[in-house]
Amino acid sequence: MSAKKQTKLPKKHTDDREHKDITCAVRLPQSLYTALSDAAKNTNSSLSDIMRDAIVEKLDKLREAQLAKSLRRAEIEARVSKLGLDKDSKSKAELDALLDLLEAS
Repeated sequence: MSAKKQTKLPKKHTDDREHKDITCAVRLPQSLYTALSDAAKNTNSSLSDIMRDAIVEKLDKLREAQLAKSLRRAEIEARVSKLGLDKDSKSKAELDALLDLLEAS
């Protein structure tokens, strides 16, 4: 009679949406680390879970801001084109410079 080796299946966690194979060290001030630790304890979560969630939220906000900026630029370009201005390279360069100034403000 042969004995089969039983293999354990890995435990499934709620945040196993994607394999976490990158480690990133972040230096934090003590006050931020303490607040992070307290939040983890209060939510019965890990420091890593809270940091990952915060990173995802920040990236979403940055993407939304970039999208809004692109949409605003497209709207301005559309309005300028309605004015019937020449679309030669000189006018296009001037328009791009103007749009860059607007985006910077």
